[in-house]
Amino acid sequence: EPQGRPDTSTPKQRELVARVNRAKDYYDIFECDKSASEADLKKAYRKLALQLHPDKNTAPGAEEAFKKVNKAWDVLSDKNKRSTYDMFG
Repeated sequence: EPQGRPDTSTPKQRELVARVNRAKDYYDIFECDKSASEADLKKAYRKLALQLHPDKNTAPGAEEAFKKVNKAWDVLSDKNKRSTYDMFG
């Protein structure tokens, strides 16, 4: 429970948290492939960041999922980091 708050999440929120936390790579987090444009990735990032924000989603694991989304965005939104990630994972 984030900051000791009760879990008031919906089944849909819990499923989203589970999907993000089991994603095989950064592209899978955003449900995009390696050919995705920066605009597509940004749209997916913004949507997930809103849905997983700790103030909005109290599901167990939501904070971890939110951090994964931000880490994935940090890499995929930077051309150099993305290129390295695409080569080496």
